[in-house]
Amino acid sequence: RIEDPLEKGRRLLDEALLADPTHEEARLYRAFLMAHDGKRLQAAAEYRSLFDEAMQETNRGHAAMQLGKLYVREGSYRKALVCFRWVTMSGLADLDDRFFGARFNLFKCHAMLAQEASHAGHRDLARERALASLAQLRDRHSEQLDTVRRLLLDSPLLRSAIDSVPGFPEALVQRFPDLFGGGTRTEE
Repeated sequence: RIEDPLEKGRRLLDEALLADPTHEEARLYRAFLMAHDGKRLQAAAEYRSLFDEAMQETNRGHAAMQLGKLYVREGSYRKALVCFRWVTMSGLADLDDRFFGARFNLFKCHAMLAQEASHAGHRDLARERALASLAQLRDRHSEQLDTVRRLLLDSPLLRSAIDSVPGFPEALVQRFPDLFGGGTRTEE
């Protein structure tokens, strides 16, 4: 009998956690499945617990990244910023290529906050922080620029947020021609 791969994976994960309830990677996968199943509060609680308790720094980083992504899905961009900032401030984003997305997510959160800002000064500050995050991403992870382009293309909400902020699209093209249509980059 052929089992559903997802159900088989859940069963094996449950068995692994029964054998060792503290296994960090298994707990990460369990939280991921909770989020996948729409149990976001439970997933968030597990990610927070892992972040607080994990012995391996990379597992703390994965928990922070996933928790940040949950916050982004809820539109809680300020909470998400805290998670992604931790990944960059801890040094994980520079030490492990799997975490380069923290800087992209910082860019995304700041762009979304710029769109939400009702005061022009707050909007401009969020836009500048978004641009600074993207500059750090480009400078520290230049090998990921194709992935960044794809992420931008695959995110209509992000593009809409950028387009809604006066001067934001133009600033992106001017400061990042290597990302938006080509040529050499300009210095900030």
